[in-house]
Amino acid sequence: MDEKWFAGKCGGFDREITVPFSWASPLSGIGEDKKGVAWYRRTVAWQPGEKDSRVFLVFGAVDYRCDIWVNGVHMGNHAGGYSPFEFEVTHLWDSQSENEIVVRAEDWDHAYQTRGKQGYGEIRGIWQPVWLEARPKNYIANARFVTHMDGRIEVAGKVHASSTGASNLKLIFQENIMCSVPFSLVEGLNDFSLSFT
Repeated sequence: MDEKWFAGKCGGFDREITVPFSWASPLSGIGEDKKGVAWYRRTVAWQPGEKDSRVFLVFGAVDYRCDIWVNGVHMGNHAGGYSPFEFEVTHLWDSQSENEIVVRAEDWDHAYQTRGKQGYGEIRGIWQPVWLEARPKNYIANARFVTHMDGRIEVAGKVHASSTGASNLKLIFQENIMCSVPFSLVEGLNDFSLSFT
């Protein structure tokens, strides 16, 4: 990291890799089963379809530990090779020009690392899809539905709000089944639960 590859200061990106394939897989274009560190760099011009959308950079999985930069700013890191993670990049994303995404992935096969995916060969680096996602200012972060034999539906989850204020939580299903409830939001994550038939 001393060479600041994430800031475009080093010309060390001399190979191409097909994502999402482990650098150990021949399908990646690399096909070398070596422990160590890989740097990924990609420039992207992308604009959300809806004005004022929030922009998220989502990773399906990176094995094993990684750091992420967007336009030269460190967004954070993640450890664990099998779970999805994301970063909100709205404040850095330039919808009018190219944006640079840099990933530093490392996999040293330490004893504490989870192992698995037998039959796939070694999993190293970015091995699941990566995508940009636009979301509205307020969005449902997750929801759990429980249905009952009497036709009742229970829903519990979290709404992520960009600011405090009154809102309306509306769920619409097939056959005109709808539930709409007033909801007071505070900035950040808000728990909700409701039941309807």
